[in-house]
Amino acid sequence: MGRMLDEYSKLTNTREPSTITGKPLSIGGSEGRVDATGRGGVITLETFLAHQKKSLKDQTLIVQ
Repeated sequence: MGRMLDEYSKLTNTREPSTITGKPLSIGGSEGRVDATGRGGVITLETFLAHQKKSLKDQTLIVQ
């Protein structure tokens, strides 16, 4: 993702680190990115199931 940011910066002649997510910490990335997508998916699923009055522990899931 660092390379993507570098190329974007060259193309636009700007420095906009917030444009690209998943960057290394050394160039402005965020801690916790390794598991952020999975964690966000679980939170979203739990919220959906709560609205359905169901629990995550009662479900069988397949994630692709």
